[in-house]
Amino acid sequence: IIRSNPGGEKTLLELTDEELEFALRLVSKDGDKLIPTMTGLLLLGKSDSLGRLVPTAKATFQVLEGTNVKVNEETSKPILEVLELFQSYIKPWNSENEFEYDLFRIPVPEFSYAAIREGLINAFCHRDYSMLGNVRVLIDDEGMSITNPGGFIEGVNINNLLIVEPHGRNPALTDALKRIGLAEKTGRGIDRIFEGSIVYGRPLPDYSESTSRNVRLYLRRAKADIAFAKLITSEKKRDKKGLSIYALMILSCLREYRRSSLDQIAELTKLPKNKLTVSLEQLVERGTIEAVGKGKTR
Repeated sequence: IIRSNPGGEKTLLELTDEELEFALRLVSKDGDKLIPTMTGLLLLGKSDSLGRLVPTAKATFQVLEGTNVKVNEETSKPILEVLELFQSYIKPWNSENEFEYDLFRIPVPEFSYAAIREGLINAFCHRDYSMLGNVRVLIDDEGMSITNPGGFIEGVNINNLLIVEPHGRNPALTDALKRIGLAEKTGRGIDRIFEGSIVYGRPLPDYSESTSRNVRLYLRRAKADIAFAKLITSEKKRDKKGLSIYALMILSCLREYRRSSLDQIAELTKLPKNKLTVSLEQLVERGTIEAVGKGKTR
């Protein structure tokens, strides 16, 4: 996994097995014995060990067509294995179209694979392992949902997801996944989840059904807006750094409402005006959007 992911710390590959275990905090030492930590068990533990020592570490993958259950799989495998397993489960149910851009054909999946991966990683990183309940992936006629036990951690809510300082419920687990190359180094995996919907002109990810006991990410099925997807592809090509999440949220808002003031964009996106203003000016300067009027009527 470290070799195949650009974000993986390649220096870890130079370590012995034991050094790697300590570097990622997979084990601790008790006298002369090496004892698996919770992080070590969750990432690499055998199914029978997880079932005996961490019985809450379960995950479910389900597919419904109407009221018919097409797939219903429950597993107690370790996180690294489940991430690969679930992504392979999802693939047959994630149909793709494509559009032409210059000389290239660009695939448009029904659900962004980058968003799915970040959603799964967040579910396992931030779930409460003291609570009963499974990490659950459900694909049905309306869309895909990824649910994990444990509500948002203190200081996080559906209105500040894109601006709150990154912090997690299981920091050692999150740190190991970052160093392996699976989780975002910046802790801003949530940006990828939103970007995955925006770039295809689809509705924003929905966390509104989250409760104090569960966090639920919902990705609604919707036809891609190919003209908008081409615009985003063109804008990314112009700027090697890529578009910020603020710029993407502004463009998503304008795609839906056509015209908006700064106040309206701030209200719709739940983003701070000072950061939106910077992105708005940049988008105006490059000619992507047009400014009409002045002051509060702009």
